[in-house]
Amino acid sequence: MRQEPIQDITTKQYRQLIISFREWLRDSLYAKATIYGMPNRITEFLYYLETEGITSIKEADVTSVNSFFESLFYKKNRRRAGGLSPGSINKYTQALKKFSFYLEKTKQINLPVQLRYEKVEIKKEKVLSIEEVKALFSATEKEDPISRRDQAMIVCLYSLGLRKSELIRLDVEDVLLEKEQVYIKSQENKETKTARERYIPLTQYSRQILENYIFLARPLLLKDGTSSALFISERKKRISPELIPYRLKILQEQSEHPELKNKNLHAHLLRHSLGKHLLSGGLSISDIAMILGHTSTNTTQRYTQVEGEP
Repeated sequence: MRQEPIQDITTKQYRQLIISFREWLRDSLYAKATIYGMPNRITEFLYYLETEGITSIKEADVTSVNSFFESLFYKKNRRRAGGLSPGSINKYTQALKKFSFYLEKTKQINLPVQLRYEKVEIKKEKVLSIEEVKALFSATEKEDPISRRDQAMIVCLYSLGLRKSELIRLDVEDVLLEKEQVYIKSQENKETKTARERYIPLTQYSRQILENYIFLARPLLLKDGTSSALFISERKKRISPELIPYRLKILQEQSEHPELKNKNLHAHLLRHSLGKHLLSGGLSISDIAMILGHTSTNTTQRYTQVEGEP
């Protein structure tokens, strides 16, 4: 079974579903890779339904979902010999679960997806050292609005351990300076990485950085515009998912730490690094899970499997 573009689907409802699903992902501030990749995998699923004579999404059921899933094990891998890897198959599972959630959220139908993720060999993940984190912060120590925003974003990604999506969704009112806390809203998501509501304490250092950004830099970025968003782009709007890796890359290049410059730096690496550093500092798995918003401590156990010294 080859990957089919949307134009190969003849059912009008299916074509519209793919377009609306992609728009929903975009409006929900998912990353570009997700906005592109998930609808493509759902296109394959809908094309498969067509080949099975199912031309209405209301006719799809557990059997049709499972049959499509089983067909993936016979699909050829385009990049190497053999079939799809467990990791690749898991991307289809993730897309189907997200599509099911979208259909329910938009009150269309209930598409039952009862698939389990395939076991993937866990590789030890490398984290940043404390010195590398300090070097990253040092690269932001300027007084222009962009640098102050970068510094506040690093606080949220590392010091608070936020997911990229949580950072983007932060509003100014979520930063409780008087209580020295940041409020993280729960994210409606049926997948295993559901982010739960929580309050994360601020150190004096983190509080000062956020306060400087909110009162000194954010008004300059917002200018005469209005927004509830904490992090504002140069266009006076809530930042996009693409801005974060772009700014991290710039800070990495500006840092004076040679090892940091050679790392594959991304937002989630900062979160992983915090988890490892907290564990090395003696904090319990349950406390780390609370800070990071894990719904299960099984997820937090990964920090016993990461490489890198604090």
